[in-house]
Amino acid sequence: MKVLLDANIVLDYILKRSPFFEYSKTIFEWAFEQKIIAYISGSSVTDIYYLVQRAKDKNTALGYRYPSQFIIPTVHHSL
Repeated sequence: MKVLLDANIVLDYILKRSPFFEYSKTIFEWAFEQKIIAYISGSSVTDIYYLVQRAKDKNTALGYRYPSQFIIPTVHHSL
């Protein structure tokens, strides 16, 4: 199954935001286990960086690596 992740799902996971952290953790686990194909928009990546940097610090934002299972589609990539 292909899933387009909203930035808030990723933020819930990175920032461990209650009460949605457990739900986002499950989605990330599914992506790690390749039960889903997770997509995230390129613009979400920059939004997530900015918001994590403001909520935590720059090192936390720079240190986060998206799972290799996440696909950031380009203009020429079809879902």
